[in-house]
Amino acid sequence: MENKRVKNLIKVNIIIGIITVIEVVYVISHFKLYLANALAIDILSIVLGMSFAATMFLWVVGITKN
Repeated sequence: MENKRVKNLIKVNIIIGIITVIEVVYVISHFKLYLANALAIDILSIVLGMSFAATMFLWVVGITKN
């Protein structure tokens, strides 16, 4: 049961990481648009970063319990 939970957390973490990379590439390639919408993109970055950190934490806790 725990092993399945850890595998699901790894999948979620990879998906969040991919979304984060896409967002960073978008911001770098459209920097003028980023400057116009900085607050919204910064909020999205914070949410993605915290989600990545939370799933990584849960993943590590799940592995150490096994």
